[in-house]
Amino acid sequence: DIAHAIVDASIERAHNEKSIKLSVSEAMIDSIMSDGAMNAAEFGARPMRRAAQRLFEDAVSDAIVRGFLKEGDAATVDMGLDQGANGSGMPTVVVMREKDGELLYVDVDDGSGGIGMAASAASRRPSLQMGEGELQPESML
Repeated sequence: DIAHAIVDASIERAHNEKSIKLSVSEAMIDSIMSDGAMNAAEFGARPMRRAAQRLFEDAVSDAIVRGFLKEGDAATVDMGLDQGANGSGMPTVVVMREKDGELLYVDVDDGSGGIGMAASAASRRPSLQMGEGELQPESML
């Protein structure tokens, strides 16, 4: 489907440009599809593209710019808890670096513009639980 194609192109670009291997959760794809389908009848695939940029690409870009992801790294990108990493009530994207299980939480903008904002990077894989396709630190359950 369209959401997979858009995200797959971004994943391929990250691999080709930075040798970063990304994987994406089904929860992320579902969120992109849900967010992007709102105005699809009127605007076609553009809202889906914007949703992928806002939810996936902005979080990955933030992780790279902050030095959380470096050349040769592998990571999984997932939707986090809806309350936001800093209690803001905004949706959160979780980037998990595979080599050490470190997490980066990125609050998603409200769709009115701007980019994601990294909230914190602190957790290890042992405190991570998988549930419903989301990465959730035990402290937030």
